[in-house]
Amino acid sequence: MSSACTQPSSRCSRRLSSTPSRRTTSHSDLHSDLHSDLHKAKEASLQLSKSQAAVTVPLVSLPQDLSELAAEYAGGASADLFRDKVAHLRTRYRALRRIRGDGNCFYRAFYVSWMERLLGLTREQQEDVWRCLIPWTSSQLARHLPGNLGDDLKALGLQL
Repeated sequence: MSSACTQPSSRCSRRLSSTPSRRTTSHSDLHSDLHSDLHKAKEASLQLSKSQAAVTVPLVSLPQDLSELAAEYAGGASADLFRDKVAHLRTRYRALRRIRGDGNCFYRAFYVSWMERLLGLTREQQEDVWRCLIPWTSSQLARHLPGNLGDDLKALGLQL
């Protein structure tokens, strides 16, 4: 005699009814959900990073002596190499500024460097930069401007 049951017992019925029903999901739905979850996690991480960085790292630091940079790498495996690199930096630069890495750090570093350099010039030299270098740079970049932006800048008086 077989002991197989032909009708589910009440215990089996409960187990069967408690299993979640499966919904058919497409690959694009799964991809979209995953992308959305990753985006949310990335945003949360970025916000946390920004809030932590805002507390500890200024957007632009005060000028620091290059010896501080050398001290950071003094105990590393390549300490001699870094010491030589800092010595080379000393031939061109007096100090360094640290820039908070937040996605706009390149632009901020470039702008701060550019403005510091301009402020170190005499008034005449500054005027020469604005009169000569800016139009030349604008003309070099004009072909890369989107749409009719180059025409709009010409209308404002820039010689491109």
